Amino acid sequence: MQLTWERSANATYELLYGDVNRDVTHRSSLPLEGIRSDTTFYLRGTTGDPSNPVVRILSAQVSVIKPDLEVGDLTVHGNLGLAGYSQWIVPRSTTTYTVPCDGLLVVEVDNKDTAKRANLRVLVDQPPPKTRRPHISLLSPGQCHTFTIPLFKGRDIAVALGWNEEVWVSSTQSVDLYWYPYGGSGDLAVKA
Repeated sequence: MQLTWERSANATYELLYGDVNRDVTHRSSLPLEGIRSDTTFYLRGTTGDPSNPVVRILSAQVSVIKPDLEVGDLTVHGNLGLAGYSQWIVPRSTTTYTVPCDGLLVVEVDNKDTAKRANLRVLVDQPPPKTRRPHISLLSPGQCHTFTIPLFKGRDIAVALGWNEEVWVSSTQSVDLYWYPYGGSGDLAVKA
């Protein structure tokens, strides 16, 4: 975005917006980046005798179609829609993923074996000290289970499948992961 204005040579100018106060006396335009919400810009021109200056202020409003929103608390009255899509992942062994943004991981486990128990471990990195919080689902023969885990940007998660820690998933156990990113940006990517 670029703001442009006409100016007189015998005046001083300041551009004010948000917490910013910039001297733009020797400029007639200014490129701006990082405007993420509706902003009012004020151009203040001052001229004349310093003991009795003449001040004029012009304003311009810029609207941002999809603004960034930062709040401490949020109450929604009515419907809430998450801008995003789901990613379907079918893990086949122990896999570690990096979380690109905050979101929800919905895990569906179906033990179709009628004789053996199954287990699923999802380990989520926690903030320092670097520990992993386990989410474990132990399924009796023929049992299904669904659980949801909130995930946070920058964390790693490890998904381990199996009858026990040594034996991995078989064709009789079905595990589906559904990743719902908040904001719609970022697939869970296998960590290299």
